[in-house]
Amino acid sequence: MKRFIVIACFILIITSIGMSQSVDINNFYSLESSGKNIPDDFRKRITDKFNDQKNVFTSKDDSKKTIKNKMEYLQVSNYWLDKYITGGKVIFNDTISKYLGMIAENLLKDNKPLAKSLRFYLTKSPGANAYSFDQGVILVNIGLIAQTENEAQIAFILAHEISHYLRKHGMEKYLHSKKISSTYGVGYLNDDQRLLSERKYSRKSEFEADVDAFNNFYKNSEYSINALIKGFDVLEYSYLPFEDIKFEKSFLETEYLKIPNEYVLKNVKPVGFLNYNDNDSLSTHPNTQKRIDTISFLAKNIDDSKRKSFILPEQQFRYIQNLARFETIRQFIIRGSIGRALYNSYVMLKYFPDNQFLQTTTASALYYISKYKTYDTISEILADTSKVEGEAQNMYNILYSLDEKELNTIALRYIWNLKKKYPDNSYLNSIYKDLLIDLIVVNKMKLNDFSDKYNPSARDSASVKDTIPKTKFDKIRKQRDKQNKIISNRKNFIKYAFVDLLHDKNFVNEFSETEKNKSNYQSKIDNIENEKLKENISYTYSTKIEYKRKIRKSKIPEYKSMGYQLGIDSILMVEPEYEELDERYNDEIVCVNSDNQVKEFQNIIKKNSSLAGLNAQFLNLKDFNDIDVSKFNDIVTIKEWEREIVGNHYVDLIPFESIYMKKISTKYKIKKICKTSVYALQLTKSQRKDLELDLCYGELKNSHNLFKAYAYMFYNLLSVFNFHSNYVSIYHNVVYDLDASNMIMNTRIFTFSKPSADYLNSKTYDCFKQIKNK
Repeated sequence: MKRFIVIACFILIITSIGMSQSVDINNFYSLESSGKNIPDDFRKRITDKFNDQKNVFTSKDDSKKTIKNKMEYLQVSNYWLDKYITGGKVIFNDTISKYLGMIAENLLKDNKPLAKSLRFYLTKSPGANAYSFDQGVILVNIGLIAQTENEAQIAFILAHEISHYLRKHGMEKYLHSKKISSTYGVGYLNDDQRLLSERKYSRKSEFEADVDAFNNFYKNSEYSINALIKGFDVLEYSYLPFEDIKFEKSFLETEYLKIPNEYVLKNVKPVGFLNYNDNDSLSTHPNTQKRIDTISFLAKNIDDSKRKSFILPEQQFRYIQNLARFETIRQFIIRGSIGRALYNSYVMLKYFPDNQFLQTTTASALYYISKYKTYDTISEILADTSKVEGEAQNMYNILYSLDEKELNTIALRYIWNLKKKYPDNSYLNSIYKDLLIDLIVVNKMKLNDFSDKYNPSARDSASVKDTIPKTKFDKIRKQRDKQNKIISNRKNFIKYAFVDLLHDKNFVNEFSETEKNKSNYQSKIDNIENEKLKENISYTYSTKIEYKRKIRKSKIPEYKSMGYQLGIDSILMVEPEYEELDERYNDEIVCVNSDNQVKEFQNIIKKNSSLAGLNAQFLNLKDFNDIDVSKFNDIVTIKEWEREIVGNHYVDLIPFESIYMKKISTKYKIKKICKTSVYALQLTKSQRKDLELDLCYGELKNSHNLFKAYAYMFYNLLSVFNFHSNYVSIYHNVVYDLDASNMIMNTRIFTFSKPSADYLNSKTYDCFKQIKNK
């Protein structure tokens, strides 16, 4: 432990020398965009981007068909790029993006025009990957920065993506796909042959990018060849935690709370050595050994002795890597990879033992695991122990071995210690109270179930009266009694979890107060028990959803004939969306999105919120002034919070992101957030018919009003034979409660026609009146 602390202190000292960093690692919050201007990539409308690019991507030698396909590609690629970078996952001008820009400057020091044409942004995704777009945008995941070993490895990845951009591989792949699609049919390529052809072309593009990256950029730099070759290991083993260190059960223990040794594996599954020569015929990338051999051949005459792993200060890389690791842990929680969040928090706490952010992510992970165990759905957030490699397997085995009472107790105890340490951390206090309710009401634990005196000898004792068995049955009974004694003692280890806390008046009073109010939570718990005991059948996905609906029922106003009646006066409207998509051709989604239609719909939103009497504030990226970077960060925060809520829709818990939503609530002085979206889809007759039948079945299955359900079904069955329109429109309105961190309104309206202005006005006004009326 001392070695880890010394290293951490050294890192902190050297990162402060001669460097001005914008993020304090000791008070980490989250990575955010900064600066005075929002880049055009985020603010500019799709139509404007398309018009700027269409002459650049075509040449005089192109045939009419090629020009048509290129225009389709620009439309589709701009749509998906815009959707991705404005979807709350990409940030700009942050500390890590600036660092990437400095590495790119080193690579492109002899090509200033190229450097100016590229924009590097950070993607808040834990996967170890990077992406290049023909528009000059290069995205790098935080998960990649978190896993790399040095600056040189990042440099080659950037060079690789720059090479994709220069060769316009995105467009070339699209054109190739169009070409082989035209050969589809009798006597031509079948589906498998098309797939193999596309993947072969993709492997070829990756080889070209590797070769160009090395020849055009990397070999002319000072970066180490050896570091580059080792970088392929980083890509192959990025599924593993940041480091592979032994997990000690003491991490979850206290002086009195001791986890039985039976829960600990004697040996963990070693990290498997990957075969770099695997058959790559079904892959989009060449196998790793081929890539290594190619680079080694290109570099065979280069002296690597004076080349470097770092050109910028190494301490700067260490600082950037730690930022990326902190944010990666946060994203693991948001995306429901709770086991990975917990183990990586454990790893980082070895270096930063008193870091509040890491301690809070640990508390959040334990809280999630306890809640999911209570809901019998722990496998949703924890990988199967048998599939985990390395030292992390021990942690997974312990967590799976613990039952719901034990996990509840361990999580509660850990969080109690933290909330005493950080009394101003409202999130810790909230999840502590929720776990206390679970302990008392769900798991039916009482104060007298816990001892205020520690007696380890009694706990560990497994002695049975030593008598000589007279018969074989006596021998069996003696062995059974001994085994039962061992199991009983092992299961009672949580009895001593609160030995010291039972002498703490605050703890005892909180426990007693929750017991007194037990009846207030009983309806929720009855639903849990009924679902668990019903026919003694384990959960299926559908019963989880139904179970979730029952638990939420008390929190959502009764659905009446007039709809929801929420009685809300003030609301924050976030990013209204209008998207028109064509899904008729070869399962491709082609954007037919009109910026004018988007503007018109946003005006409808504003007009009808006023007519309905709502005091509405609007957060819409495309309407921002170029100095509203803080509002951009607010949108990212809201979308991350929404992503976590939706991801946990069948477990009733307090999202980790509720920490960050408090600033939104305070800043805009609101408690409710609304998101309104319209999707107009062009379908074939067959697609439309399938969708209508699915909708009829879903309405019948889920409706509380059978008459309404059958009427809806009958109407739509009649419309199956009415093909006057190939459109289906989906009007979706959602309202979230910031305090409860849940969805209080979720309206989806399907119409088999293209949405007119009158239709949009009618549905928007109706939804907003339901929000306003009591």
